[in-house]
Amino acid sequence: MIRKTRGCGRPQRRSTIEWEKTYSPRSRSSPPIRVLIADGEEVARIGVRTMLEGEPDFLILGEAATLADTVSKARQAKADVVLLECEFSDGSGAEACRRLLEGNPSIRVIMLTMSNATSTFYAAVGAGTHGYVLKDVSRTELLRSIRIVAGGASYLHSEMVNQAFTALQGGLEAGRETGLHRLSPQERRIMPLVAEGKTNKEIALQLSLSDKTVKSYLLNLFKKLRITRRTQAAVLYIQTQRRSAAAEV
Repeated sequence: MIRKTRGCGRPQRRSTIEWEKTYSPRSRSSPPIRVLIADGEEVARIGVRTMLEGEPDFLILGEAATLADTVSKARQAKADVVLLECEFSDGSGAEACRRLLEGNPSIRVIMLTMSNATSTFYAAVGAGTHGYVLKDVSRTELLRSIRIVAGGASYLHSEMVNQAFTALQGGLEAGRETGLHRLSPQERRIMPLVAEGKTNKEIALQLSLSDKTVKSYLLNLFKKLRITRRTQAAVLYIQTQRRSAAAEV
């Protein structure tokens, strides 16, 4: 669980960021955790199902192979936790996460993927995922991550911690002397979409712009913030949201 500290001995102000909620384990009398397994690869779905079967506190609702099927089944079956791959034939895991949470904010989402790319991680965080777990995880750790996320906290695979902090430091260092205040209104509209992991084409479609125009805005955005990668832009945006959320508590 990722938590911020502001100094020893002082009461901690709670942030609204999902990564900082406290884990509340379920009691034995609680109903089982309703899990939906969503992955485009059948072999992967079977493997995950095998790891979860036999656990009395889990109820496997079924499997989904596409983004559309995932959203539909999760809503119909009233899933508690959805295990998502980062890519489907009809869209990304980040997009699936956004749609799931838009339809039912109480659903808990774990990105269960082979991708340890920092950009994929930040796209998932920007979409609102509650956990990020790599597929080489042990059965014990997978079960633990699901229980933690179902209990109201968030979970980050140990391998992603160093990458997350490296990207975070790079993004903060790059933007320290510039700040987001230098961005134009249109660049400010693009920034959160970049943080969500959207492609130039997806951004253009959402904002009714051409791909070329979006590319131009991004080049200006990068220049103003003195950054070179979309991941750094995502880091800066997420950190700005965190500071705003903390200031409101």
